[in-house]
Amino acid sequence: MPGRKGSESTVPGSPGSGTGRPGAGARVALVLLQAGGAVSLFAYPAMLLATVMAVAAPGQGLRANLVRGALSLVLLYPVAWGFLFWASWRALGRGRTALAMALSTPPLAATLVGAALLASSSQRAASIVKEYDAGRVREARRVGEEHSLAGALLLFERGEVSPEELLEAVRKADASELSRPAERRPVAVPGLTVKRTAAAPADPVRKSTPLAIALGGSSLAKNLVTADPDPLLDAARALLARGASLSPEEEAGEPRLAWLAEVVARGTVLPDRRAEAENALVWVIVTSERGEEPRVASAIYAAARREPELLRRPTTTYGTPLRAALLVGRNDRARDLVRNGALLSGEERLIPSVVRDLDRFLALPVNEEVRGIHDANLAREGSRKPSSSPSSRPGG
Repeated sequence: MPGRKGSESTVPGSPGSGTGRPGAGARVALVLLQAGGAVSLFAYPAMLLATVMAVAAPGQGLRANLVRGALSLVLLYPVAWGFLFWASWRALGRGRTALAMALSTPPLAATLVGAALLASSSQRAASIVKEYDAGRVREARRVGEEHSLAGALLLFERGEVSPEELLEAVRKADASELSRPAERRPVAVPGLTVKRTAAAPADPVRKSTPLAIALGGSSLAKNLVTADPDPLLDAARALLARGASLSPEEEAGEPRLAWLAEVVARGTVLPDRRAEAENALVWVIVTSERGEEPRVASAIYAAARREPELLRRPTTTYGTPLRAALLVGRNDRARDLVRNGALLSGEERLIPSVVRDLDRFLALPVNEEVRGIHDANLAREGSRKPSSSPSSRPGG
């Protein structure tokens, strides 16, 4: 109308101003946007751990400090997320829908970037595993060119040979291969670069007999329980039936393998229930799960109080409690046993692999006190010789 110039200008709250009362659709959209952004909070513990590790990692220089500084900002992410959450709803309450949506976008962007990085890293990890497995297959084939029986065992572990083909390879193997060690070179991990000094030795080439490969890869070696099927255990039985044996180095240096070879040769089924009647303490040590360490420790201290003779009583299959604890890798419990007077039996002290295993255990720096207790116990018993001095033990 004449004289009312500008009367059609937009006023707050009118359509098109962007500041009117938000509708239900805007609220739903904001909730969905923020829900997507909230997913990024689930990754915060992992980001926090990465930040702590980066700050504590060695390394100086501008680049290292910039990385630490950038990662340290991650600590403030929950605070920033909370502020943006509050600010976006405040903006929406004032009718500023566009601003509310914009304020909720950074957390959603963080979620999308994190998802993309996770997908990329998962793909990279899968690629590394695939390349590493391919490298292991190539190494098994290389071994097979020099030692057909060892190659067949390794190819079975890689899924390239069936159980039937494996047993056939054992049956047809030349007698000269049954106990001959095969050279096994280390397989490089793709993407992993190891920096060595000029004086650093190269990765050692392992020499393994067919029997060691079969026993070491069997389910029996992993959990000390006889299972069916266990094709590598069947292969070990077939090898023993043909007269195969471990090498002298394996007999002396790998006590678990040497013990497994004896167990399989005798046809013993593990766990051997005779041990429960022969020495209840040994039975607890060899059959308890990893999460039951308090139960094993309680059994040791209870035996020391009530039946101290159990601490040194051997069993047919597992030997004394101390040998059994070392056999199943319960080092903490082995310390408890020594502190309460446990020793190897006289027969066990004549087995080179068992003595060497105990010496390696006692040579650990953390076992200095335990080593003194063990040698004192031996001296009191009137043994011919105490354990090796720290300087003469491997790694001592």
